[in-house]
Amino acid sequence: MFISHTVRKSLNELDERLNKLAALADEKGLKFGQYLKGGNGYGFPALSGNTFSVKDSLKAHGAKFAGDSKVWYFETIDQAEAALAAT
Repeated sequence: MFISHTVRKSLNELDERLNKLAALADEKGLKFGQYLKGGNGYGFPALSGNTFSVKDSLKAHGAKFAGDSKVWYFETIDQAEAALAAT
């Protein structure tokens, strides 16, 4: 498999962004990860943990609750970043 420098750089930037989100979530007592909706292999950015006190803020930033996994998930990373910044 060949990965160009541009693709590798983009992947590294994405990893850094996800690591920052995980650290910010950890500071707030939450866990950041991925929710695999529908088993299609595509993970949505998600928050779990004691989210009760911040659920209204999460909803306001586009989060949806997945009762089967007890996580709040977002359609985009930008939404997750905005929600974490606001909580």
